[in-house]
Amino acid sequence: MSIRDNLAANLRRLCKDHASVSAVCRELGINRTQFERYLQGQTVPNKATAKLICDYFRIDEAELYRDPGTPEPTAPGLPPISESLFTQMIRPPAPS
Repeated sequence: MSIRDNLAANLRRLCKDHASVSAVCRELGINRTQFERYLQGQTVPNKATAKLICDYFRIDEAELYRDPGTPEPTAPGLPPISESLFTQMIRPPAPS
């Protein structure tokens, strides 16, 4: 997928948890027509607008442009939290 397609898919995913796209645009202070261009994959935001979007959705810029089909990256050397919790749940009791 292209960066524009990734951006569009990620923005649609992020917006679906909000009341409406118009409400997101009002809260961001972004023109609805321009935001619609991002949602359709026609264009990408400039750095300032991308930062505004990332701050609003509490994500980093890499996540905004990441291919939605790839798993989320984990910190190097650390297992995903679900794996860590599962390991703790199935671990036998410590000897007393």
